[in-house]
Amino acid sequence: MRRSLVTDVLPCALALMLVVTACGTDNPTVGRSDAATAGTGTGTNGAQDGDPFGWEAFGDEAAGIETGSIQVPIDHDDPSAGTFDLFVARHLATDPDVRIGSLLVNPGGPGFGGSDFAVYADQFYSDDLLAHFDIVGWDPRGTGLSEPAIDCIDDYDRYFTGLDITPDDDA
Repeated sequence: MRRSLVTDVLPCALALMLVVTACGTDNPTVGRSDAATAGTGTGTNGAQDGDPFGWEAFGDEAAGIETGSIQVPIDHDDPSAGTFDLFVARHLATDPDVRIGSLLVNPGGPGFGGSDFAVYADQFYSDDLLAHFDIVGWDPRGTGLSEPAIDCIDDYDRYFTGLDITPDDDA
């Protein structure tokens, strides 16, 4: 079987591009605030100094999942245009002693949030990856739990009227 660049190299290259590391420390919390404050925005979910996301435990604290939000401008060139609150989720590395850094994940788009890729990280990623990285996903502007929500279609009925998805026979 002939393998290709897409199946052999591209997945590894994409994973490497997404990795944001906090190398050079044994402390699993070092780099989190620095990485979070590197962008622009202010937290809206109980944020404290140095933590613009205001991380809070999500569900069972033992699950190691935290959520927060960050405020970003609608238009970077026109700050008076208003802001979006982006919903962000983080699945903490399962083994803080071997934590390398954070892996930012986004399923692409359009119109789909990425926070589920962190909340349900244990269903998407290997145990080895989960041990070494915090998995961070967010809901881009207008999607998922980010606010304000954007709905580009006013009338969904025309898409579902007359839709019959049940099979008519065994074939």
